Amino acid sequence: MDPGSTVRDICRRISGEFLGIEASSGLIARIITRMRDDGVTRYTPSVDAETRWVTRARAMQSTRIWSTGGCDSYFIEKDGTNTLVYPGGAITALLERRRLMLRDWERRTDDDERRTGFRGSVLRAVHAIVGSFDTLSQDSM
Repeated sequence: MDPGSTVRDICRRISGEFLGIEASSGLIARIITRMRDDGVTRYTPSVDAETRWVTRARAMQSTRIWSTGGCDSYFIEKDGTNTLVYPGGAITALLERRRLMLRDWERRTDDDERRTGFRGSVLRAVHAIVGSFDTLSQDSM
């Protein structure tokens, strides 16, 4: 924050962050509920869904100030890719995190795990979801 920032400026910036956090935590809560209801122990994004999201995110980010020059950050890769900053704003985050496209996720149940010997957990599923919001979209849970 620059020294000339007003309380209103600071609140606007912070409220945008909280909107994104609120949208993310709401989605995680709905996903955990859905997992319990369906007996799912792990969600993993499909390769296709991840590729679509990364392509879209990089296209969005290519026009943002931190990717067009003038931003010197250790989060920016040598090729200019910013791997830290979410490319959309708070409203985009709200819209994308309202719903989950279930068809973009590979799901495992207890039966799958007994058959394969793999034991997932809700924590791993949440980590996968938080780490890749790439398949969030218009389809409702």
